[in-house]
Amino acid sequence: MQKLEPPDTHHLDAAIGWVGLGCVDDARAELAAAPDGSSGWLHRAYALRRVSDGGLAQAWDALLPAAKKFPAEPIIAYNLSCYACQLQQLDIARHWLRRAVETSGKVDIKKMALTDPDLQALWPEIDEL
Repeated sequence: MQKLEPPDTHHLDAAIGWVGLGCVDDARAELAAAPDGSSGWLHRAYALRRVSDGGLAQAWDALLPAAKKFPAEPIIAYNLSCYACQLQQLDIARHWLRRAVETSGKVDIKKMALTDPDLQALWPEIDEL
């Protein structure tokens, strides 16, 4: 999992602030600073998730292309699993969680998933991954 450091954390904080003010376009512009790194994609999806009226679906749509661009980045697959689970798409959530486990190592992802309320619907199955 990638650790965020300045200036990425500053961009994320600013984007979250823009979303809180209802300025989604400004949040997108803030996060467009690093389009070639996975962190920009993750930050953008995270900010969009916080948008009212369909934020989860927007986050899903924003992050899905990153899975092809960064196939070895487990946190992208993990977040897609969280979004799918919250959207009641459990088969899709299972697929992405398995992918996160395969790309990162079972122990870390499993531990994180078992405490993540976004994945609560899958908790009984997670040990089997």
